[in-house]
Amino acid sequence: DVYAMTDNGIYKTINDNDGEWAHVLDANSGSVQTMLQVDSLNFWAGVRFGDAGLYHSKGGESWQRVSGILEGMNVTALAWYQNQLFVGTDGNGIYYSEDGLTGWHAVQLPFENEQDSRISQFYVLWDENEETELFLIAGSGGVTGVDGDDQGLIFSSDGFEWFSINEGSVDHVRMDDKDIRTISELDGVLYVATEGHGVFRSEKYDPSRWFPLNTGLTDLNTRDIFLFFCTNQLVLSTLEGVFTQKVDIENPVLEYFDIGGGKGFENSDYTNSRDVRFFIFAFDSLVDGTFKNPDFMRISETPDFSDVPWLVYNDDISFSQPNFTLSEGDGQKTVYAQVRDHSWNLSEVFSWDIIFDQTLPQFGPHTPPAGARVGQPITVSFSV
Repeated sequence: DVYAMTDNGIYKTINDNDGEWAHVLDANSGSVQTMLQVDSLNFWAGVRFGDAGLYHSKGGESWQRVSGILEGMNVTALAWYQNQLFVGTDGNGIYYSEDGLTGWHAVQLPFENEQDSRISQFYVLWDENEETELFLIAGSGGVTGVDGDDQGLIFSSDGFEWFSINEGSVDHVRMDDKDIRTISELDGVLYVATEGHGVFRSEKYDPSRWFPLNTGLTDLNTRDIFLFFCTNQLVLSTLEGVFTQKVDIENPVLEYFDIGGGKGFENSDYTNSRDVRFFIFAFDSLVDGTFKNPDFMRISETPDFSDVPWLVYNDDISFSQPNFTLSEGDGQKTVYAQVRDHSWNLSEVFSWDIIFDQTLPQFGPHTPPAGARVGQPITVSFSV
């Protein structure tokens, strides 16, 4: 059977009558935001406006509004996670129940303003190899016809304790300040389309760490993101049109990195000049088995690269010209290197140690040995 969610309830195809539909849920002209089938018998639907609330059906023909605390709430998202039904609402947070009908509990959410939050969708992240549920992801915002609330993504491993992604880093972005439109996933990597911020992807099986994925995207007002498995492409709809990108979660390989100093930059251990030459070689594997250069690189004496931007990758290094300046002060310098591609896949970090030494050797005061005579040779020993 085929079900259609509309702004006037739910319609269902009539068996053996192609093109005919039966109006199985009216909900007083309520707008159906979400539907969920848990097994062959149990269906749930979330309704906004009209006779708003959570609706249940045995078999999908006859529907009843679930009585109790959810009556009258605008229900906008549903998920079955760890044998419990989770209900997301417009302005009232998230509730859960073991049977989806009674015994409802509210969860404590990490929102600045829960009354202004709109849980527009859930996504269950599975470990396909272990066949286990890892996380329940909830997206705030993205409700059609309503201003965005920009409270972003939250996630939970048990459904009871929820976390926001409220801290960024040099590479990772915070996700608690974005209006979430769509959540998709492939091989443990989550993809999110947002209103006004573009597209982001997570680390594999880790909803706490996110990268931007906006290279070539001219419209950051994104709508839906989904996957074409046959072509291995992400397809994104925006207000300006449709964009595509090849799925790429393979990290480029940084194969070699060193620092050279001294005359001709041939000394990899010592330098008497801050101006040195680095050499780098890396590659990025493609799906068809070929290779290409990474897209970007960064070189720094700071381990987290917080003081340098990404540069266009270039391994065409001149061996006669310096391309990096060490920090001031004699002593051992550690220089770090990393590369990435447009999909923000990062290589390992390599490092190289080189000693910067501009201090001239000094001979301390000394006196002739006893018995020395003018015109007679003597032996003087001194360590530098």
